Amino acid sequence: MTTAQIEAENTQMTNDLYRLLKKYTGLRNLIRELKVEYVNSKVYPIFPRYNILKDLIKDIMHHQEYMEVCHEVDAV
Repeated sequence: MTTAQIEAENTQMTNDLYRLLKKYTGLRNLIRELKVEYVNSKVYPIFPRYNILKDLIKDIMHHQEYMEVCHEVDAV
């Protein structure tokens, strides 16, 4: 490998790293938010709580940061 090829590969790997870190932090923040809402929902009785939790999960499933990660096609 030449120096130029190594530099190009290094640049590509650095870009991939930052892209993955952005996705990771987005998902991590969603999980934290879901955890807080779950703890807050414990004050409700079981039947209203079920609907609250179901809505929370739906909101997360439709969130942009979740959809970016879960609906991407891996280039293998």
